[in-house]
Amino acid sequence: MDGRVTVLGTGVPVYALSFAGSKHLFYVGGGGAGKKARTRNGADLCAAGDLTLRTDEDAPMCISVHPNDSLLACGINEAAAKMKEQNRHLRTFNYEVVARPGARADGAAENSVRIHPSSSYASLGIDDVDHYQKAIAFSPDGALLAVASSDGRIQLHRYPDMEPIWTQPYEVEGRQEVYDLDFSHDGTQLVCTTGQRLYIFSTAPRTSENSDLVAFSARLLQTIDTVTIGSESGVLRAAKFGRGKPDVGTRDRLYALINMAPGKRSKVRSSYLAMWNADTWSLKISRKVANRPATVMSLR
Repeated sequence: MDGRVTVLGTGVPVYALSFAGSKHLFYVGGGGAGKKARTRNGADLCAAGDLTLRTDEDAPMCISVHPNDSLLACGINEAAAKMKEQNRHLRTFNYEVVARPGARADGAAENSVRIHPSSSYASLGIDDVDHYQKAIAFSPDGALLAVASSDGRIQLHRYPDMEPIWTQPYEVEGRQEVYDLDFSHDGTQLVCTTGQRLYIFSTAPRTSENSDLVAFSARLLQTIDTVTIGSESGVLRAAKFGRGKPDVGTRDRLYALINMAPGKRSKVRSSYLAMWNADTWSLKISRKVANRPATVMSLR
């Protein structure tokens, strides 16, 4: 890696990014003045394709690319007039990569990417125009899809049939905004991040029977409150399970990004990275990241 920063003008604010392999980066956004997408991997960025939504629809707010299939999933609210009826905010799109021989010589992308709408689902029951699907994640094997909203609702779906696993979406305490979702390496656990608490679920639902009805609900394994550093409690922004091989990787750990409030004698709002043992849920270590708030993180 040579340390270059490559910039691509997108023409819209960018709200989320997701890689498809090592050659393609999908982004979603819209609704304002132009922004720029950046990458620090030294690779050249060339626009390869896009899909424009209807003008009466909300901007896409999150995206996840399937690890095996040529499919991506996004959160896009329906037009305001349709939201009260049924807001099919969970959208899937198929994409295909088409070679363009000789395009690189002209400064264009060597492949074009064609994006086609596939299906849409009313996953979380969002009917308020002030709320939207905030987070989305496929499991590492692509068999599960988790979605969450800005008003604290979470749902699990099976892939590819997209059937909901829980009979009703899970609602976090106080209906706090959900910032992030992530699966464990084997897809058996899901972590959900709100500002003050992490929720860790089993992806195997809890079953209950009432008369002739069978209901499936979320199986909550653990909650972890935000870390206190000094005398101040931080605000959680993201959480990720570790990855890698059993003996040399980090799969037995859970990491969280935390922003602190300014201290009494300083206006600095530091950010920290905390690590827990993912078997005992005990806090092992926390380290300062920067003297400013952080908003996202990614682990490999």
